[in-house]
Amino acid sequence: MLSNSFSAPATLRIGQLLASSFFCILASGCGPSGSGLLVDEEHSFDADDSIVLANGFEGSIVIGDESSVRSTADDNLIDFVHTHYLDGEVLVEFDKNSYRDATLRAEFTLPRVASIVVEDGSSMDARGVEAEDRVELTARDGSEMSFSLSGDQVLERLTVVAVDGASLDFEGHSEVANLTLEDGSSVDMEGGGTSMDLTMRDGSSLSAKDYPVEELNCSLSDGASAKVRVSEEAEGSLNDGSSLEIWGDGRSNIDVSDGSSIKHR
Repeated sequence: MLSNSFSAPATLRIGQLLASSFFCILASGCGPSGSGLLVDEEHSFDADDSIVLANGFEGSIVIGDESSVRSTADDNLIDFVHTHYLDGEVLVEFDKNSYRDATLRAEFTLPRVASIVVEDGSSMDARGVEAEDRVELTARDGSEMSFSLSGDQVLERLTVVAVDGASLDFEGHSEVANLTLEDGSSVDMEGGGTSMDLTMRDGSSLSAKDYPVEELNCSLSDGASAKVRVSEEAEGSLNDGSSLEIWGDGRSNIDVSDGSSIKHR
């Protein structure tokens, strides 16, 4: 007579296999391995396009007359590297969910930088670049970005967005800086400017004591923390256990509530 139930050892073995498959899906180590033989692909794009780098790529920027991107990957994985152009963006991504010991690099050449987005654990080295008067930098999903201006260029406006545990380093000067940090992200600023608009939440952190500004307008909540050097005035609000350190001689007009704190250094 056939039984409709498994024996205990068989049931245990099936459970182990299912668990192993589940964790294999989650872990990148279960994907294809890179061959170690690297190949390149190169594409051109419009100079005013935004750069978007996704899916674990390591990116870098070289200043040159023409705008192009050279993608480098293992020869058995290069077919999964795609470059898309849509609505003023050039997107380089890898469409495999997981991989092992793979090389994924993208080198962008362009005259000036206007907008960079890194996501999905990617990284971008954009140090010593020339930029448009207005620059937007976005890092999300645990990605990392280092950005610095060449020479004595001063931006009209800098916009920084760091969310989902991303980290971003900026070095340079901008008349106006607009920063948004969320979800445990971190930003480090060096250089200086005239004013800073700062919105932070969810345990994010900012170190800008080496980025002096005349005026600060801030809104911090949910355990966010910031260190900012201000020479004239800081205003805004701190809520939900947030903290702000003001370096310099700037006076403060900031509402503090819900266990938040402000210190003058």
